[in-house]
Amino acid sequence: MFRTFLAAAFLASLLASESCVSVFAASGKKKSLPFYSTADMDACVKNPKCWKIADRGFKEILHAHMVEVESAPEGRFFKDARTLALRYMDEQRHFLAVECLEGSRRVACNDKRDILEARVVLVSFFQSLPLKKDDRKLFDDETWVLTPRGQAYYKRLIKLVPDFWDRMAKLLLRVLSPPEQAIIQK
Repeated sequence: MFRTFLAAAFLASLLASESCVSVFAASGKKKSLPFYSTADMDACVKNPKCWKIADRGFKEILHAHMVEVESAPEGRFFKDARTLALRYMDEQRHFLAVECLEGSRRVACNDKRDILEARVVLVSFFQSLPLKKDDRKLFDDETWVLTPRGQAYYKRLIKLVPDFWDRMAKLLLRVLSPPEQAIIQK
């Protein structure tokens, strides 16, 4: 999928950056960023370096997911629903729109919009973490619904980081605010 290609390209560029590249120390020993599995994800979530990587990756992956939402065929995320990505957050601080078929006309489906926004944030966050490739089975690739494994990790994440959604809200405001508002929020 295009999303997978973008995520892989971003991670490759991130790993080549100054903070994540394998560096040869003066002693000649190789130092590299550890990759975490979901089994030891608690250590990653507690590590500030892991959050810095996730923060950088989240921005890029979120934008790729928004392109994917915008170009998704009708019914991909919800039956008889069309999804749209907004360029910036609207006045109510939403960044997606979902239109459902009601009879012969389209109406806004705010409940589905809220669900899809949460999925986009969680999937973008999970993909931005330095997980081993085989440990990325936390959500369905097509609908982004969390798998049982993803739900278990989400519950652990909320226990470890009770202010997770506050952190994500601040990050979303930084990433998706119109340019004139983004300057004020810094």
